Amino acid sequence: MNEGLTHLWNRIIRDIERTYMKQLTEKQLIAKMYDDVDVTKEYKDAKAKPKYHVYLWDADADNTETVFEAPAKPTLEQMYKLIGCDRVERVSGYDKSVSNRTFDLWIDEEGKFNNPTKNLRATNAWYRWMQRTGYMNTPGDCITGKAVCYKKI
Repeated sequence: MNEGLTHLWNRIIRDIERTYMKQLTEKQLIAKMYDDVDVTKEYKDAKAKPKYHVYLWDADADNTETVFEAPAKPTLEQMYKLIGCDRVERVSGYDKSVSNRTFDLWIDEEGKFNNPTKNLRATNAWYRWMQRTGYMNTPGDCITGKAVCYKKI
């Protein structure tokens, strides 16, 4: 995990240890990290199945991918937390490892200013979508920073 997610994870773990005495499953901890949900309600609804896969693609040399299982479609506030920004932009993407259909790809709207590191995975998904649909972009344009996409299970 990157430093921001690790910090958020540690904060949530401390919060849970202080507040709740019951042992939580890993899925419940991820749900707590993904969205500041009421853990007591989450504990009661432990048998509820996740409905979405949320993919977080980091802009690093390893093309790190983190996959979360979420009980609901991510909200804008949740995407702000995952991407680490104040404004998100929706672009389209296509990647067979995510879906056989076009999907929404959420990126930092000011990503080129905030994090100039190219996100190879997100850029390739965006280029594949453009090839499929006939859209064009400025030559050499790319997606920078973290990117989030999701699909219903």
